[in-house]
Amino acid sequence: MSLGKWDYASIYWAVWLGVGFLGPELYWLATKPVNTLSYQVWRLTGVGQGDSWDFARYFVAVFMIWLTAHFVFGLFR
Repeated sequence: MSLGKWDYASIYWAVWLGVGFLGPELYWLATKPVNTLSYQVWRLTGVGQGDSWDFARYFVAVFMIWLTAHFVFGLFR
């Protein structure tokens, strides 16, 4: 069954993104930013902790480029 272009999987992911991710992320951003996903990624990759470019930092950069190309530009399907 579908609701226009929306089917149950689309609704599930929209609700998950809104309630399961954006809700908690905005709450932590307003109350204690060190608990946000971006801060945790920066901490794990060492951003702001010196000038060393280690494997984790390269991996995160390449993964984010791939993710952007996949979801935004529709590549890699």
